[in-house]
Amino acid sequence: MTPRIQYATTTDGVRIAYSTFGEGDGVPLVVLRPELVSHVEAEWRLPSNLFDRAELEQFARNRRVVRIDLRRSGLSDRDVADCSLDACILDVAAVADRVGFERFAIEASSSAGLVAITFAARNPQRVSHLVLTDAWIRGSGAWDTPRLKAVDELARADWQLGTDAMALWRFGWTESARIGAAHMRVCLGQEDFVAWKEASKDVDLTPLLPDIAAPVLVCISASASHVFRADLARNLMAGLGDARLVSIRDSDDTVRAVEEFLGGTVHASSAAPVAAAATGAFRTVVFTDVAGHTAMMQRLGDERGREVLRVYDRMTRDALRAHGGTELKALGDGFMASFPAATLALHFAAALQRAVAAGAETNDEPLRIRIGINAGEPIAEGDDLFGSAVILAARVADQAEGGQVVVADVVRQLVGGKDFLFAELGQPVLAGFKEPVRIWEFLW
Repeated sequence: MTPRIQYATTTDGVRIAYSTFGEGDGVPLVVLRPELVSHVEAEWRLPSNLFDRAELEQFARNRRVVRIDLRRSGLSDRDVADCSLDACILDVAAVADRVGFERFAIEASSSAGLVAITFAARNPQRVSHLVLTDAWIRGSGAWDTPRLKAVDELARADWQLGTDAMALWRFGWTESARIGAAHMRVCLGQEDFVAWKEASKDVDLTPLLPDIAAPVLVCISASASHVFRADLARNLMAGLGDARLVSIRDSDDTVRAVEEFLGGTVHASSAAPVAAAATGAFRTVVFTDVAGHTAMMQRLGDERGREVLRVYDRMTRDALRAHGGTELKALGDGFMASFPAATLALHFAAALQRAVAAGAETNDEPLRIRIGINAGEPIAEGDDLFGSAVILAARVADQAEGGQVVVADVVRQLVGGKDFLFAELGQPVLAGFKEPVRIWEFLW
């Protein structure tokens, strides 16, 4: 697919680049990307792991799709004084008017979500659906960590080093980091970056959320859990009315979730309500392990690797003691534990992930932990637990990525009505089980 690049002029005289593709009777879709990676022409030359080409091509099978470069990014005008949210919604309006979209859906990711939210709140009659991926409602958003604050300062001092650092943080020591950094420098210059950061740094869209009339799909990228913080999604969901939260692992997940959402079909839970737990027999079982443990040990060697794991062991045992958990087994790079209540297990998981994440900001060898949780009536023998409830907890843990907590549906139901937030991951058939198991990501 080769996009056709065109321009629309806003009411304040800014030329906005956009591309159009697709046809069909589906809900028209406007796609916004964050200024750091938005370029309606150059993005199509990127490798597939750096650009969601497949997603846009799938969306375009059923509807007209428009990609927009917001002002001071991509092919749109750069020499623009005002790139505030009030100005940026003029960009969306100008392009929508130019292509003849009276009512349309908006799909936006990361910082571009600020523009999408503002437009939807200010123009409720024009937005039919709103899809927000890894988005936030306050200007600092994902940048509000010690590491990214340092990257921000570096980018303001040296644009090439700053973009190299951003890409390294996102992709690690890979060829993708080199390509991604070069692409950022094509998308915007240092002055543009600073202008965008200054325009959004004090933004708080919380008061606008009740004004959004459209249904909202909030997507969390499981593969980017080290980049995007779950508390940002929690703050966003708390202010929305008609909203659904899903966790996505890849492009196929995204297409399925968005197409289902735009088609107006949302599958409700088919699981039966959980019966009250039998006193003394019901347990919540937790498995934890270190993502990439084998590669880490090979890289560091036994002595240094074991030293790093001792820090993780201490964090885990501290969190178990603080939240009423019982250590059943130490598994080399992980633990098996049990709790008398699902709420305690979730509080433990959140505390451990936060402790590990805090350590990752300062340690030379940062860790990422996977956690899986199930609840049921396991067989107790001495100080150990056995049975299908335990096996399922281990299989659920296998579905987690580093930084994730994945739970079986029974756990989500047990804490229904309490202050926990979950994103649906689907219903895979897990090893050793014949029937699909509905699982959720706990957004800690």
